Amino acid sequence: MGTYIVRRILISIPVLFGITLLAFVALSLAPGDPLTSRIDPDILARMSPAAIAAVRHSLGLDQPVPIRYLIWLGGLLHGDFGYAVVSHQRVADALAMSLPPTLLLMTAALIVGVTMGVTFGIIAAVRRSGPIDYALTAFSTSFLVLIYLFGAALKILPTTGMLTLGAPFSLTDLAGHLIMPVTLLALGLAAPLTRYTRASMLDVLEAEYVTTARSKGLRPRLVLLRHALRNALIPIVTIVGLGLPDLVAGAVITETLFGWPGMGQLAVYAASGRDPALMMGVILVVATGVLVSNLVVDILYGVVDPRVRLGGR
Repeated sequence: MGTYIVRRILISIPVLFGITLLAFVALSLAPGDPLTSRIDPDILARMSPAAIAAVRHSLGLDQPVPIRYLIWLGGLLHGDFGYAVVSHQRVADALAMSLPPTLLLMTAALIVGVTMGVTFGIIAAVRRSGPIDYALTAFSTSFLVLIYLFGAALKILPTTGMLTLGAPFSLTDLAGHLIMPVTLLALGLAAPLTRYTRASMLDVLEAEYVTTARSKGLRPRLVLLRHALRNALIPIVTIVGLGLPDLVAGAVITETLFGWPGMGQLAVYAASGRDPALMMGVILVVATGVLVSNLVVDILYGVVDPRVRLGGR
């Protein structure tokens, strides 16, 4: 198992470097001059060409793209992410402030989404072709209606921010602000997960080993969880793994929509401010998160199905 994990990590390292290289080149080829985002336009208009050239040289903007990438990479290896051009703060500081809220939001959404999707999928498979089965397949629409009702219409749930402005910190207040964005993100994962869990469980419930387990007089819950669910986990893990990048992408929209101070808002702020250093920091963190999540999914494959981790022997 250790060799399998090390091999997956070694594969991920060049992928991460390739992502950062492509992102750096794309940002370098994007229209506009990043210098205009670093200096006030009125001040820039009064500067002489020599002064502008000196500032451009000090920021490394007069170097070819490959040299600038190597400079950025060298700084990154020493823990230097650069400086945000609009806020004039270290990119590492901006990432450190925005990453924890996003991790909290995505972790909560992942737990809620997987719990809802797998639970509803199992119930729908066991109660197939009945009213409960049909009701659970349409649960996402009903949940969205409830969120709109309690948030936008009745104003019971807070619809913006992470905490109530001016109020002392409390876990209750934080939980109230989490409900709407977490539900929206979780539904995007739970809806397809419910369908695939239902289909996978239906295939397994008709297998001979499940029938044999039932004939031995084992309790129905034990048969369902130990024999059926365990063998249905591989496609479920696949859907969770495929849904993680969508969860990251959805966080950008969700955080912007609900005013959540995380990586999504930071990405919008960096893009609107034409801030290449901050954008590279965001891309690096997001790409690392996606690769780590894929690594976790690969490890889960090995845990669920020994044939995966033993395939190389």
